[in-house]
Amino acid sequence: MTAAVAVRAGIRRIRGTRVRGGAGQVALEGRGEPGDQLGRLRVHHRRQADDVAGEGQAEDLAGHQAGAAGGGRRVGAEPGHGRAELVGEDAAHPFGRRGLPAPRFTVRDRDRVLLTVPFGTLPSRYPYALMVSQSETEAVLAERLTALGGRVLRPYEMTGLTLDDAGATVGFAGGATGRARWVVGADGMRSTVRELAGIGFGGSPDPGESFLLADVRVDSALPRDQVALFLARPGPLVWAPLPDGVVRLVAAVADAPRDPGAERFQALLDERGPARRPDRVTDVLWASRFRVHHRVAETFRAGPVLLAGDAAHVHSPAGGQGMNLGICGLNHRPG
Repeated sequence: MTAAVAVRAGIRRIRGTRVRGGAGQVALEGRGEPGDQLGRLRVHHRRQADDVAGEGQAEDLAGHQAGAAGGGRRVGAEPGHGRAELVGEDAAHPFGRRGLPAPRFTVRDRDRVLLTVPFGTLPSRYPYALMVSQSETEAVLAERLTALGGRVLRPYEMTGLTLDDAGATVGFAGGATGRARWVVGADGMRSTVRELAGIGFGGSPDPGESFLLADVRVDSALPRDQVALFLARPGPLVWAPLPDGVVRLVAAVADAPRDPGAERFQALLDERGPARRPDRVTDVLWASRFRVHHRVAETFRAGPVLLAGDAAHVHSPAGGQGMNLGICGLNHRPG
């Protein structure tokens, strides 16, 4: 690839970055973790990137195309300086300020601690799990991109894709088009890029396990410096502290309702959480559900089209395997 710059976008939104001195343009559509992790995609030496097109900002496509053709803003290192990671030590400190360090992980059966996993002995400058919301991660990466001279141009909705020997023509809502040498689809299980490229998606479309998740405020005696996994016959419950006294709850359930309320999460804590000093939900800041699918694309590459993240493969996200596989896949795509 001539270059790769990834930032998060909404479902079915297009982002692109023009490369000077290379074969053309890399267009990235996506909203998942692979598209969110700028630091895992690098702009290599002697390659310069301009603008990134995304959603939600008052910029038009014509302005983006004009900037791209004229060279525009640069992301990365000066020619001859090797390669620059878009997110490295300079971005680690903002993450630390926005997150909550958790130096241990516990597995519990109600009030009984079955297993404690300490992170303090890890051979790392950061021997802990950093609990930070995805919105904060996105903000840090956007700030880092801006500091490197990049821009995010929004909104662009991808509606068409025509492939040829030199790359691809990307169509946008409203009738505008743009050229790209490579098109990266990181736009989730219902990938527009994958569909327009004619790549099949194997596996059953019917979901398997269902989960509820929410950010809540709770009165709790549990330590706020560790993640707790409660094991129970009905299913596991994850209790994960976040900054500002917020707790993320994730629970496997038989049938997740579309709009779970505080009473549902209270019932889950009463059923699976601490018994001697029960948690009490005082506020639900955000709640949702998700269902686990197990599917994989017929190929991860078709000509200039590359798939990543859930657009390429969907499975349980437990343990961060969805995020990690998606990030690693973007670093090891052929070409």
